[in-house]
Amino acid sequence: MGKIINLTPHAIRVGDQVIPSSGTVRVSEVTLLAGEFNGIPLVRKVYGNVEGLPEPQPDTLFIVSTIVRFALPEREDLASPGDLVRDENGNVIGCKNLVIN
Repeated sequence: MGKIINLTPHAIRVGDQVIPSSGTVRVSEVTLLAGEFNGIPLVRKVYGNVEGLPEPQPDTLFIVSTIVRFALPEREDLASPGDLVRDENGNVIGCKNLVIN
């Protein structure tokens, strides 16, 4: 059986499984002013280095944010929360699946 390591800052519920947080991974971000529209500033976000992500490990899946997963499309061991499950008030209480690269 494989290992799942959740590198987001909060527990992830997938169906009836809860995967506790066990660290965080971050991606650097730079905000660039791109102009304005009707007086509203428009910016571009440029993402850089991913920090805190372990090297691939055998039979291990790392749960990370979608932005981290997008930053490393070559990593087949990364997943992020997929279709969200919400309570009656619209609050996210889990997800139905995990999205992989």
